[in-house]
Amino acid sequence: MLSDLEKAMSKLFLPDHDFRIELRAAVKDHRHRVDGEPMLVDLFAAPYWKPFLPYRQLDHIPRVEIMRLDSWLAWLYERHIENPKVEHYHAFSEENGSSEAPLVSLQRTLKKLDLPKIYAIEVELPKAITLKRSQRWAKNRKPRIRPMTDRLAVIPSLGNRLGASPHGLQSHRSPLPRAWFHADH
Repeated sequence: MLSDLEKAMSKLFLPDHDFRIELRAAVKDHRHRVDGEPMLVDLFAAPYWKPFLPYRQLDHIPRVEIMRLDSWLAWLYERHIENPKVEHYHAFSEENGSSEAPLVSLQRTLKKLDLPKIYAIEVELPKAITLKRSQRWAKNRKPRIRPMTDRLAVIPSLGNRLGASPHGLQSHRSPLPRAWFHADH
């Protein structure tokens, strides 16, 4: 029935008219209900959504991003957190895959809402993203296993100085003293 109304209204209103935009959102939302997913209207009925309802940009945010924002707001609501800090963002990301991806997605969604500047969003969220990225970088770093002399022997120009020619040729230079490689400077 809603899709029939949408077809009829397409002849009366331009595609960017507010009524058509709202009607299109209602049709899409109803299709999700038919598929067994919660409607956005049902999500927005939660008490933690009240501060966000006056922002008209909610109609233009993809459903996936609204669902991510809903999971963040529900997480805060369950824990009675009013002003999230870095550790809260960190704990949320750990529960949602332990990477910075949920936080980056959340940051992108919050920017789309064009909210007033809030310390928790403007400062704490970027700090949490930076922390998660640095943790990932530190975790993926390869440890130094080979001692310095092994690495130098692999380099052809320095290998000759150590007395080992990669081409089987005799070196006319004397090798560097081994103590130079183990100096505690």
